[in-house]
Amino acid sequence: MPDPALPPHGGDLRRLAREAGVAAGDLLDFSANINPLGPPDCLRPVIAATVSNLVHYPDPDSAGFVAAVAARYRLEPGQVIAGNGTTEILFALAAALPARRALIPSPAYGGYTEAAVAAGLEVVSLPLLKDSGFAVPWAALEEHLAAGDLVFLGHPNNPTGTLLDRDTLEAALRAHPEAVFVVDEAFVDFVGEEESVLAWVGEHGNLVVLRSMTKFYAVPGLRVGFAAAAGEMAARIRSRIPPWSVNALALAVGARVLSEDDYARRTRETVARERRFLTEALGGLPGVARIHEGRANFVLVELIPGGPDGPELAARLLRKGIAVRRCENFMGLGPGYLRLAVRGHEENE
Repeated sequence: MPDPALPPHGGDLRRLAREAGVAAGDLLDFSANINPLGPPDCLRPVIAATVSNLVHYPDPDSAGFVAAVAARYRLEPGQVIAGNGTTEILFALAAALPARRALIPSPAYGGYTEAAVAAGLEVVSLPLLKDSGFAVPWAALEEHLAAGDLVFLGHPNNPTGTLLDRDTLEAALRAHPEAVFVVDEAFVDFVGEEESVLAWVGEHGNLVVLRSMTKFYAVPGLRVGFAAAAGEMAARIRSRIPPWSVNALALAVGARVLSEDDYARRTRETVARERRFLTEALGGLPGVARIHEGRANFVLVELIPGGPDGPELAARLLRKGIAVRRCENFMGLGPGYLRLAVRGHEENE
């Protein structure tokens, strides 16, 4: 079972720095999966140009940002939901949609369970097995499905980095129109747009796709993200998000970075190269049983039973000023695993 005493998410730099006895800026943070290139060069000019607008309330409908997302991904503006990060949208959709249960193949991002519990939903966890490459057990999932269920799926999944099989997902969408499938694409930008299912929302009224912008564009402090769904479902989710939810700086940056194609290309090349390096280098270390590489900007490290476990290694590394993600609070993993973000080459070394 997950450790309730462990903080639910990585990236709490201030707490980790206090534990390490160093300033937050001196901590090498492998616990949060942020683009190793840092923000795109356009960030500072966009923020500087927007500062004068801070004397006004932001657009309550995020219209400019929504229009930019719709144009970029060939969606209708009415299909786009803007949020203060996708976490806000997760909580809004769990509360807005008429569901009784949430089905969550696990290990998975803890925010799915948090949002479902907050909405009063029963949570059903289906195990992802390492011997099958942490692939979604579609037969077991569909056997459990009932009308009105919410199904939460990471694409790629966090913390395993595995992608969904798109053909199987589409077959499930067609076979179970009475269930709603929430596909979290927080890390799909690191893989490539060809893997995204964002364009499917026009065909499937039972699909919600989440897209975080803070990880790929390295701006988690700004809190901006969006989701896409069929118009009626999008309107229902949008009704649960308060006005002025996304601040003016986040809206401006979110709209601008969508056109940073060269930055996106360089990011994918860098992450793929450095993920291979980490996989090979870490795999040769004593105490490491296996590296689950996945396709995202992080790797899942499985440790050899009987050796130092995840909490012990995390504590040792933190004393050296290096933070990694412990995995006791991921259902189905436990102290035998660590998750490491892919960073720049010198940091990875």
